[in-house]
Amino acid sequence: MPVRVVSWNIKNFARGLLSLASNQAIILRRLYNAGERLCDVFVIIEPVIKNAKPPVGTFVTTGAGCEGLMDLFYLLRARDQLWKVVPPRASCCGSKSDFVAMLYHSGVVTLTGPETINVLPAVSGLVGGVQAWATGPGSPAPQVKFMNGGKEIQFSGRRPAMATFNGSKYRETRQYTITIHAAAPVVVHPPTPLGIKTTSLPLGAPNEAYDFTLQPEGLAGTPAWTISAGGPLPGGLNLDSATGRLHGTTAFTGTQNVTFQLDENPPTASVSKVLTLDFDAALRLRGGTALPDGVQGTVYDVQLDACGGALPRRFVLALRAGESLPPNITMDAAGRLQGTPTTPGAYSFTVDISDNPAEAFNLMGLHSPPDGGKNYPPNANSSAVTNVAKITEIKGATASAVCGDFNCCSMTCCNPTGSTKQLTAINTLGGQLTHQDFNEKTSLKQPGSAVYTNYRSEYFDHIFTRNFGSVPSFGLLNLITSDPAWTTAQANAASGTPNDFNVLFARYSWPGGVSDHLPIHFTLGF
Repeated sequence: MPVRVVSWNIKNFARGLLSLASNQAIILRRLYNAGERLCDVFVIIEPVIKNAKPPVGTFVTTGAGCEGLMDLFYLLRARDQLWKVVPPRASCCGSKSDFVAMLYHSGVVTLTGPETINVLPAVSGLVGGVQAWATGPGSPAPQVKFMNGGKEIQFSGRRPAMATFNGSKYRETRQYTITIHAAAPVVVHPPTPLGIKTTSLPLGAPNEAYDFTLQPEGLAGTPAWTISAGGPLPGGLNLDSATGRLHGTTAFTGTQNVTFQLDENPPTASVSKVLTLDFDAALRLRGGTALPDGVQGTVYDVQLDACGGALPRRFVLALRAGESLPPNITMDAAGRLQGTPTTPGAYSFTVDISDNPAEAFNLMGLHSPPDGGKNYPPNANSSAVTNVAKITEIKGATASAVCGDFNCCSMTCCNPTGSTKQLTAINTLGGQLTHQDFNEKTSLKQPGSAVYTNYRSEYFDHIFTRNFGSVPSFGLLNLITSDPAWTTAQANAASGTPNDFNVLFARYSWPGGVSDHLPIHFTLGF
């Protein structure tokens, strides 16, 4: 099941930045398109701590960045109760202290480490100015350290943040429809000759219980079901002659055409139909998209059906724009729809179905320090980037991804001949992980006299992966070029009138807009 990630260095992310409605809208558009969710994990690089200054590696429980994270968390929870937040830990301390934030949709992934943590309180805002993170009974979780062969790794002032998730190998999405009637429709069934009403057999999975009853029509006498061709059935499956029940557990994988025969006596009659057994280990949905109709004021109880994958399977509402369940109908995590509908009408809703989340992966957010300056030692950047490759978890068999602002560019514009430190650091990390090189400048410049030609200046935002089955898409989410005003602004700037472009640029670029970086996206597959 693919996991969609957006990583974004939102410089000095804090409550004040998120309090602007324009900034809220820009950020939420990266996560939702109308009612459709576009992202499963959202990584925010550089939320600010400032005066809180917790020790490196310990929980961030207060400060403007923590307030902004919780504000965004509750904005997302208002859309979907399955959004959760990984409790953040300080990545550096002092006047420039910050952290890496991660929000995730628990219908797609589950958090398994560094420890499983619950979010408290369940109301908007901080309580007493402090966010409470709990790990269950006992004292708060200790400082997290990154190790290599039993020795703690140093990151020259800024440490990465890592969470371990479990994802699902398989995922299916389907839109279902339900019609609720004001009263039960009157159905008249004219007499029909003997026949087999069943048009297809439900899909099956090896080593999973299978149970389906063939449906006759026009039956007046005693039925007898047999197999007249295409047999025998796969080992473990049985056909009950008197009822047409096909049931059992089989290790069979593949397809098999079987001719089922229905004999009736009295009167003497016989019909047959070829149906296909189809068994596969992958997660697949059974049944059609049109669910049984309901009646206003009458109890409705329907089970969505799937087979394959690893048990237990999870069913999650993924409502698109204009979709809803019928009022007073709910769906649980096992895909059972129940309730007493109150309002007639036709309803559609989308459901994500995934198998048991047993595919572990590490996701690391990195905000690497720049080289030198008053806050960092010489070679701080190349040392920090290189040291990521030494982390025990990164070198292990578990799938891992590293994303964020590396303050480190691998393009020749930033690495002219004779300047190799950054390129060496990128290549060293690339020796342990694959650099998903989309080769685009992602860092913006502040508004100024030449923003048209310099609205992107460095390729600082990177994606590295290891041991994933696939990384089917990755790249830049260019907020400026996707704005409806881009075409006109670009044309005017090219003709010597950059004001429209400057206005557009200031809409997104920090300090006037959201950030001095553009977001990046990538999709991880197992």
